[in-house]
Amino acid sequence: MTSDLVVAEFHGLTLGRFSPAVALGATRLLLQTPRVEIEATGADRLQAGLTFLAARPGRRLSMADAVSMLLLREHGIETAFTLDEDFRAEGFATPI
Repeated sequence: MTSDLVVAEFHGLTLGRFSPAVALGATRLLLQTPRVEIEATGADRLQAGLTFLAARPGRRLSMADAVSMLLLREHGIETAFTLDEDFRAEGFATPI
């Protein structure tokens, strides 16, 4: 499970490292993967993300990370597939 914010972030990161065609193809592949559920963020989740960030004023967290952490908690998911240390700092297991 991931959010549309993470998909957008994935496209941007891929675009920064590869060609536009590769970024587009990789993003399309991600969207077509049947085992990946993509949740829409929406205004309420963005607002919750801002509240989450405001409660951590000294941390340099992205909105995508904040919303991802909130979604993980909302769904009772305890493990995040990420290289980001911030998820461990928030109490999530990270297998990588």
